[in-house]
Amino acid sequence: MAATADLGVHLVGSICGADSAPTSFRKCAAAFPRRLRRLPDGEPAHRQGFIAFQRDVISNYGAPHVLRSDWADLSPGPAIPPAEIARTLSLLPAAGIDTGYDAAALESYAAFAALKAEGVVPRATRFQVCVPPASGVMPLMADGYKAALEPVWESALLRALENVQRGIPPAELAVQIDVASEVATLEGAHYPHAAPYYPEPLLDYIVKRIVTLVDAVRPDVEVGLHICYGDIGHEHFVQPKDTGLIVELATAVFRTAKRPVTWVHLPVPKDRDDEAYFAPLKGLELGATELYLGLIHPNDEEGTQRRLKTAARVLGHSKFGVGSECGLGRTPIEEFDSIARTSTQLSSPVV
Repeated sequence: MAATADLGVHLVGSICGADSAPTSFRKCAAAFPRRLRRLPDGEPAHRQGFIAFQRDVISNYGAPHVLRSDWADLSPGPAIPPAEIARTLSLLPAAGIDTGYDAAALESYAAFAALKAEGVVPRATRFQVCVPPASGVMPLMADGYKAALEPVWESALLRALENVQRGIPPAELAVQIDVASEVATLEGAHYPHAAPYYPEPLLDYIVKRIVTLVDAVRPDVEVGLHICYGDIGHEHFVQPKDTGLIVELATAVFRTAKRPVTWVHLPVPKDRDDEAYFAPLKGLELGATELYLGLIHPNDEEGTQRRLKTAARVLGHSKFGVGSECGLGRTPIEEFDSIARTSTQLSSPVV
C-alpha cells in the first residue's frame, strides 16, 4: 500500500507555463485538488526567473553598471573605489528603490480573491507571496557593489512586505522567504556569485538577513522558509551531503526569530532514498512548524515512494507534506502532469 504524506502539497513559487497569475491559479487548483494550504501566483511573465527581474530594477534607475556583466565569468571582479560607490548610490531615489514584489503580489491577490469567490480556489487556501532576503539578490551584482547595495535592497523589501500586508487580509496571506544563494555561501559553493561579502561568522550574518524579513511578517500572517540548493539547469550548485546544514540553518532561524515560523520546505535529491540523508531531520525541533519535503521528481513515482517511505521511517511519522525540490518555473511543461499526479496520489487532502 502506498504511503502518504499527511500535510498535503507545497508549491515553492514558480509554475511552468504560467503566463499570468489567473492561469497559474486555475492550473494548480485543478492539478493539486484539496492539497494546497497555500497557493503562489506562479511568478509569471517577467518574474519567471526567480530574482533575475531585479536586474531591471537597478537598470531602470540608471545603474546597470553594478550588475555582474557575465554570469559565466567566475573572476571576483575589480575593487570599486569609494567615490564610485557613492556616485552609484546617489543615482537611487532617497525614498528607496521599488523592487516590484509588492505591486505584483497585490495584482495577483485580486485574481486570487476573485477565483476564491468563484469556488475555483478552496476557501481555506491562503495566497503565498515569495521574497528573497536582500543577500539573496546580491549574486546579480558585481562583487564590489554588494556590500553597499544589500541594505538598499533590504529596506526596499521591508517596504514591499509592509505594502503587501496592508493590502491583503492577514487570514488570506502567507509569506515565503526564499533562501538559496545563502546556502551556497555556507557550502562554499558557486563562488564568486555567492562568495561572502560580509564578516564571519557567516551563519550568524545570514540568519540575521533571513530573520529581518521573518520578523517583519505580522503574527497573524503565516511565514515559511524555502531552503534551496539551486536549480539552474536542473542542477544543484552542490549536492547536499545530507540535511545537516538545512537543519542547522532552520534551527538558528527558529531560535533567533521573535515569531514562529509556520513551515519549512527543503529539497530531496532524486538519488537520496537512504536514511543517512534524512537522519539530521530527527534533530530539527519543529514544534508546530510544518515540514515539507521536496521529494517529488517527474516520471518517478516508484522512486518518490521510496524517498517518502524512508523519510517516514527515519522521522517515525508521516506528519509532513511533499513538493518538488524547487520551483517549477524551469520544469518542462510536459513533466508538470507527472509531478501533480504523484504529489496528489502520495499526499492527503488538507483543505
